Amino acid sequence: MTRVREHGPTAFRGDRVRRRAGGLLAGAAYRVPETAPAAPAYNEAPDWKAAAPADATARGPWWTVFHDEPLAALEAQVADANQDLKAALARIEQARALDARCALGIFSDRLGRRQR
Repeated sequence: MTRVREHGPTAFRGDRVRRRAGGLLAGAAYRVPETAPAAPAYNEAPDWKAAAPADATARGPWWTVFHDEPLAALEAQVADANQDLKAALARIEQARALDARCALGIFSDRLGRRQR
Protein backbone atom coordinates (compact mmCIF):
# COMPACT_ATOMS: atom_id res chain seq x y z
CA MET A 1 0.00 0.00 0.00
CA THR A 2 1.39 3.40 -1.02
CA ARG A 3 1.28 6.16 1.47
CA VAL A 4 0.27 9.61 0.22
CA ARG A 5 2.48 12.50 1.25
CA GLU A 6 0.65 14.90 3.50
CA HIS A 7 3.00 17.86 3.06
CA GLY A 8 5.09 19.51 0.33
CA PRO A 9 4.27 21.02 -3.04
CA THR A 10 2.20 18.06 -4.26
CA ALA A 11 0.21 17.52 -1.09
CA PHE A 12 -2.97 19.16 -2.27
CA ARG A 13 -2.68 18.53 -6.00
CA GLY A 14 -5.75 16.31 -6.06
CA ASP A 15 -7.78 18.89 -4.18
CA ARG A 16 -6.73 21.64 -6.60
CA VAL A 17 -7.69 19.55 -9.62
CA ARG A 18 -11.08 18.74 -8.15
CA ARG A 19 -11.73 22.41 -7.31
CA ARG A 20 -10.81 23.57 -10.82
CA ALA A 21 -12.92 20.89 -12.48
CA GLY A 22 -15.82 21.68 -10.18
CA GLY A 23 -15.57 25.36 -11.11
CA LEU A 24 -15.80 24.48 -14.76
CA LEU A 25 -18.82 22.30 -14.24
CA ALA A 26 -20.63 24.78 -12.02
CA GLY A 27 -20.36 27.72 -14.49
CA ALA A 28 -23.28 29.57 -16.02
CA ALA A 29 -25.09 27.99 -18.94
CA TYR A 30 -23.49 28.89 -22.26
CA ARG A 31 -25.49 31.10 -24.58
CA VAL A 32 -24.52 31.54 -28.24
CA PRO A 33 -23.87 35.23 -28.99
CA GLU A 34 -26.00 36.92 -31.59
CA THR A 35 -24.27 37.71 -34.89
CA ALA A 36 -25.21 39.66 -37.97
CA PRO A 37 -26.80 37.59 -40.73
CA ALA A 38 -24.55 36.56 -43.60
CA ALA A 39 -24.73 38.46 -46.88
CA PRO A 40 -26.90 36.71 -49.47
CA ALA A 41 -24.12 36.74 -52.09
CA TYR A 42 -20.67 38.19 -52.58
CA ASN A 43 -20.59 40.73 -55.38
CA GLU A 44 -17.32 41.83 -56.93
CA ALA A 45 -16.78 45.31 -58.23
CA PRO A 46 -17.35 45.55 -62.01
CA ASP A 47 -13.87 47.00 -62.61
CA TRP A 48 -12.14 44.16 -60.74
CA LYS A 49 -8.93 42.92 -62.35
CA ALA A 50 -7.05 39.68 -61.67
CA ALA A 51 -3.55 40.01 -60.23
CA ALA A 52 -0.69 39.87 -62.72
CA PRO A 53 2.62 39.51 -60.84
CA ALA A 54 5.64 40.89 -62.65
CA ASP A 55 8.35 39.52 -60.40
CA ALA A 56 10.51 38.31 -63.28
CA THR A 57 10.88 41.73 -64.88
CA ALA A 58 14.02 43.72 -64.19
CA ARG A 59 13.33 46.45 -61.67
CA GLY A 60 16.44 48.61 -61.83
CA PRO A 61 16.89 51.64 -59.61
CA TRP A 62 13.45 52.40 -58.19
CA TRP A 63 14.13 56.09 -57.72
CA THR A 64 14.39 56.75 -61.47
CA VAL A 65 10.59 56.58 -61.62
CA PHE A 66 10.51 60.09 -60.11
CA HIS A 67 12.83 61.61 -62.77
CA ASP A 68 14.60 63.55 -60.01
CA GLU A 69 18.31 64.13 -60.72
CA PRO A 70 19.25 65.27 -57.17
CA LEU A 71 17.66 62.11 -55.79
CA ALA A 72 19.61 59.97 -58.25
CA ALA A 73 22.84 61.74 -57.25
CA LEU A 74 22.12 61.18 -53.55
CA GLU A 75 21.41 57.50 -54.14
CA ALA A 76 24.76 57.15 -55.92
CA GLN A 77 26.55 58.82 -52.99
CA VAL A 78 24.80 56.58 -50.47
CA ALA A 79 25.69 53.44 -52.39
CA ASP A 80 29.36 54.45 -52.54
CA ALA A 81 29.65 55.57 -48.91
CA ASN A 82 27.60 52.89 -47.17
CA GLN A 83 30.07 51.00 -44.98
CA ASP A 84 27.49 48.38 -43.97
CA LEU A 85 27.01 47.39 -47.59
CA LYS A 86 30.76 47.24 -48.14
CA ALA A 87 31.17 45.01 -45.07
CA ALA A 88 28.32 42.76 -46.19
CA LEU A 89 29.86 42.45 -49.66
CA ALA A 90 33.22 41.56 -48.08
CA ARG A 91 31.56 38.85 -45.96
CA ILE A 92 29.84 37.39 -49.02
CA GLU A 93 33.12 37.32 -50.98
CA GLN A 94 34.88 35.73 -48.00
CA ALA A 95 32.21 33.04 -47.69
CA ARG A 96 32.42 32.28 -51.41
CA ALA A 97 36.20 31.96 -51.22
CA LEU A 98 35.91 29.66 -48.21
CA ASP A 99 33.33 27.56 -50.01
CA ALA A 100 35.62 27.26 -53.03
CA ARG A 101 38.52 26.17 -50.81
CA CYS A 102 36.37 23.56 -49.13
CA ALA A 103 35.26 22.22 -52.48
CA LEU A 104 38.88 21.86 -53.63
CA GLY A 105 40.08 20.18 -50.44
CA ILE A 106 42.88 22.69 -49.82
CA PHE A 107 42.60 22.71 -46.02
CA SER A 108 45.09 20.76 -43.95
CA ASP A 109 44.99 19.56 -40.38
CA ARG A 110 47.41 20.66 -37.62
CA LEU A 111 50.07 18.19 -38.68
CA GLY A 112 50.13 19.46 -42.25
CA ARG A 113 48.22 16.54 -43.77
CA ARG A 114 45.58 17.38 -46.36
CA GLN A 115 42.05 16.68 -45.30
CA ARG A 116 39.67 14.97 -47.69
